[in-house]
Amino acid sequence: MEYESIAKKLIDNMKYIPAYFNFSFLESITQKKFDDLLDSDTRSKAKAHLELIDLIIEGINVKTDVSTEEIKQKAEEKNGNPLIKHLVKSLRISSAKQELIAVANNPIDYLKNKKESVALYGFSDLHHRIVNEYQLQSGYHCITSLSGWEELFIEQVETFKRNEMKSWIFAKRFLEPHNSIIIADPYLFKEKSLESLEKMFAEIIPLNIKCTYHVTLIGYDQNKKNDLPSSQKINNDIKKLQVYMKKKLNNIVIEHHIYNDDEFHDRYIITNNACIFSGYGVNILKAESHNTKAVKDSTWLAFKPFKKICLNGMQGTFFYKVMFEKLTTIKKWVENSSCKNSTNPLILHQ
Repeated sequence: MEYESIAKKLIDNMKYIPAYFNFSFLESITQKKFDDLLDSDTRSKAKAHLELIDLIIEGINVKTDVSTEEIKQKAEEKNGNPLIKHLVKSLRISSAKQELIAVANNPIDYLKNKKESVALYGFSDLHHRIVNEYQLQSGYHCITSLSGWEELFIEQVETFKRNEMKSWIFAKRFLEPHNSIIIADPYLFKEKSLESLEKMFAEIIPLNIKCTYHVTLIGYDQNKKNDLPSSQKINNDIKKLQVYMKKKLNNIVIEHHIYNDDEFHDRYIITNNACIFSGYGVNILKAESHNTKAVKDSTWLAFKPFKKICLNGMQGTFFYKVMFEKLTTIKKWVENSSCKNSTNPLILHQ
C-alpha cells in the first residue's frame, strides 16, 4: 500500500543520515592501523575515529562513486573490507556514480546546489587541501581520511553567569558549518530579542557560503500575550533585519512565522549541523555595542546530528533522530502559522 511505503520512508529517513562518500574514503578509514591512532597527539583522535566507524555501521546511508557491480564485487571478496560487507548486507550502500563524478568535476558548484537538510561528505585524500573550502562554501561537514573528525561528535556547552562579560563569538563555534537555521522562541519578536538576534547573526552568518542561506524565525504576537508586538510591528522589524543582513550576505532568505498555539513553549535553535537547547532565549546577552553582559544564569547545550546520546534511558541513540522529531514538530507549526509556506530545506525535507 502507498501508506505503508510512505511510513517506511519516514522511518528510514529518521533512522539514517544521508552520506556521500568516495569509495576510497570508505576503504582508507578502515585500513588505518589502530597503533597509528594511538601514536597521535591526543587520544581524542583515536576516539573520533572509532565514533566515525560506529556512525557508518549504525547511523548512515552511503552513496558512493563506484558502480553497483563494483560494490557487490568488493563485498564478495574473500578478504574484503568488513565495513563494505556490512553496508551491503544491511542495504545501506548504493551507487551514485554520476552524482559523485559531478562532485569531483566541480565540487563547489555541486555542493552549493544541494538542498538536503542534513548530509555528510567524505572525499578522497586528493581533496584534503581544499576540503575546508568545500565545507565553508556548502555549509555541510566535508572530510577526508586525513581530517580531524572530533568536531562531528563534540557536545558544546556554554554557561552564562548574571552580569558576566560575554560575546556572541561562541555561537559561531556552536553552529559552523551550516547553511540553514531555524530559531523558534515564543518571545523572539520582542524588540530586545530582535536586537540580540541581530548581534548574534553578526557573528554566525557564514560569509563564505555560496548556496542560499535560509533563516526561519518563529514566535508569538500580541494575540497570544499583551506585552508582545502586533503582526504589523513584527513585519516591519523583520524588514529592518533583512536590510541589515543583506548588507552582510546577499544570498540570504529570511522568513518569519507567527504561531500562537499553547504547545509552542520551548526554545530551539536548529541548523543542518547542530541543535541548541537554551535555558534562556537569544536575549540572554544585552544587545549593547559595548559592555555586553549576560542577563541571568543559564546554559546553552548543542549537539551534532552524528553524536550518540542517551534518550529516554536508552544509550546509543544518534542525535539525528531527535533533530528529525523536532523538525517534524516545527514543520507542523509552520504549516499552521500566519505564513504557512517555507523554503528552508530543514523544513521542506521533513
